Amino acid sequence: MEFINIPAWSSREVVDWLKGLDDCLQIYEPNIISQGITGLQLVEFSSMYLDKLGISKVGHQQLLLDAIQHLCHLSFQEITAYFVSSLQSRDHSSNAFLVFPNQWIEID
Repeated sequence: MEFINIPAWSSREVVDWLKGLDDCLQIYEPNIISQGITGLQLVEFSSMYLDKLGISKVGHQQLLLDAIQHLCHLSFQEITAYFVSSLQSRDHSSNAFLVFPNQWIEID
């Protein structure tokens, strides 16, 4: 199983993802490329940062921030499922495993 590694995305991969969003956001592709926005920067976007990037329309900011939040949520679910699957396939004596700092997932 392979999961989405958003922080490792290049600017080109960020733009490829952007192309799957609302058409109104496509005008920002040159801004993403010229600023060299990577996946690591993408997941840290805020309204203030979007303003500096030239994305000043509140509606466009909200669309983009919502899409980023959704992407991160899906990625987290994939990572969690991957670790749970890996742990279930191992011989273990305990039903609880530390997967992320201060987060325990119990496996039956």
